[in-house]
Amino acid sequence: MSRLPLPARRAPPLRPLAALPPAIRFLFAGGTAAALNWLARFPLSLVLPFWLAVWTAAGLGMVAGFILYRRFVFPYSARPLRLEIRDFIAVNLATSVVVTGAAELVRIALAPWWDGEAALAFAHAAAIAAGAVLNFLGHRSVTFRSASTGPRRGTGAPDAVQSGL
Repeated sequence: MSRLPLPARRAPPLRPLAALPPAIRFLFAGGTAAALNWLARFPLSLVLPFWLAVWTAAGLGMVAGFILYRRFVFPYSARPLRLEIRDFIAVNLATSVVVTGAAELVRIALAPWWDGEAALAFAHAAAIAAGAVLNFLGHRSVTFRSASTGPRRGTGAPDAVQSGL
């Protein structure tokens, strides 16, 4: 049985988004994934301990993030999908550990003055914001980097020129 060839490059991002620098597109895509992550933790906290709810919500945010980053932020990555998925998981596991730890540290630091669901929500949001910086750096340099064999498909331009950074 023959396999159908895959297209040489993915469809470009939506025109209005494509005009924005990659870091800004990352903030929009990441903000959407982070909102899902943050909001998912509330119902998860009803049935899971805080740290596990944070971890599970991060997994949901990771799935959304991969789809959004691949489509809108790094559409010209020349790397095979399986390598992007593998590296995306690795980068996100590393940053999820940081986010989970940061959320717990902020929660503990706030405990003497501020307790309850609002404090947990703030702790989780602050940790997600810190993790966003690590995510951008990791995905730009690891997950969606160009293949080591040359420029990204579809343009012929070197990475530095295409990234806009």
